[in-house]
Amino acid sequence: MTYTKLIKILDKIKLNLGIKTFLKPLLRSIDNRVIYPVFKFIYSYIYNRIVFHYGANYDYLKGNNVSQNLNLDTSNLGYGLIHSALIRNKLPKRILCIGSMYGYIPFICTMACENNQYGQVDFVDAGYDTNNPDDKERHSFGQGHWRKVNPKKHFSYLKVENRINTYIMTTKEFASKYSKRKYDYIYIDGDHRYKGVKLDFRLFWKQLNKGGFMVFHDTEKNGLFDDVDFQVGKFWQEIKKNRKSWIEFTENGADGLGILQK
Repeated sequence: MTYTKLIKILDKIKLNLGIKTFLKPLLRSIDNRVIYPVFKFIYSYIYNRIVFHYGANYDYLKGNNVSQNLNLDTSNLGYGLIHSALIRNKLPKRILCIGSMYGYIPFICTMACENNQYGQVDFVDAGYDTNNPDDKERHSFGQGHWRKVNPKKHFSYLKVENRINTYIMTTKEFASKYSKRKYDYIYIDGDHRYKGVKLDFRLFWKQLNKGGFMVFHDTEKNGLFDDVDFQVGKFWQEIKKNRKSWIEFTENGADGLGILQK
């Protein structure tokens, strides 16, 4: 029974002797002194488990957490909060996530669907590996993770596996095979080269429903990073020029998030 329901029941009960006057402050005191501290502890625990299991802090390898604008000290989910808020409010029927090192944003999107009790996520990743010489000219710092694990089992942490389907293939292959699917929310974080991100835009913009959102990660990154020519920022600056419905998040030196609405 929730606190709100309990209060409503107490309001309906006709009690004398000041019992209601006594119970309401008591419940609030329990909430403040017991329930809320326990909630904060559990949230902090779950937050850290999410961050490490789904690789949100991939930048811990470099000593920072700017990729998804995380703050480990305050248990801030960073850009994940933006995705979650948009999905919880828009209630999309189908979501497309392109690219993820270990699944952080696909998980966030899927958890938002789970909380809505509505919606499904298609997650597409080519499975390229930065350590594989054959992938040298096509990876965007992928770790080949999705070819090494069972995606269904990986997403079983916090039980979201039934709302997400993983496709280990290129976006071109996926678009060709599932060209009739329509989406209300599309997240692009795959090939970070100019031609790659432009291709993903062209492939999937036509599959985005009117009023839907297309979200680009790394809109603040341009130039060579360990021999990978990041040009998402260049493409983002071009694509937003003649569009009225867009917003970007560039605070705190993070890698940037750009959102278009169709």
